[in-house]
Amino acid sequence: MLVYLFVVAAIYTLSPITNAVSDCSLCKLNEYYNETTGYQCFRLSNGQVACTCPDYRYALDKPCRICERPNICGDDPNNLCAELSPTSFDPENDNDKNFACFCSDLSYYLGEPCPSISTTPTATTILPVTTTSTFTTEYPTFTTLVTNLTLINDTTANTTI
Repeated sequence: MLVYLFVVAAIYTLSPITNAVSDCSLCKLNEYYNETTGYQCFRLSNGQVACTCPDYRYALDKPCRICERPNICGDDPNNLCAELSPTSFDPENDNDKNFACFCSDLSYYLGEPCPSISTTPTATTILPVTTTSTFTTEYPTFTTLVTNLTLINDTTANTTI
């Protein structure tokens, strides 16, 4: 009997199925990420844990988070993602919108990524432009200067201080 228990204990410790691996704590379920909001944990027969998302996708042995997927909101790194609660929608509306993307152009989209950034290269051609400016300066004639001076002298000569 002692040998039987030793063999069972040895097989159990060498098996890939351990309590640590099949633990649902890997899914990091909490008050927001829970069964009510569409996140679940399933222990698989191979010892792994399947963590599910509300959009019916899953991740093995790690939390399933919609917004952690690469480029879920498009290719602009300034776009932001928010996971939506299924209770935030009217039951008559389309309930497959599990995330919202807030785009860098200040628009937002429910359940779909932001439009792609234009990657078309634009060619800029700089052409030299030659401009010429002509300045003409006319000086008053000598008689105009003398006449103005005479007027100033005449007006000041009649004033008394």
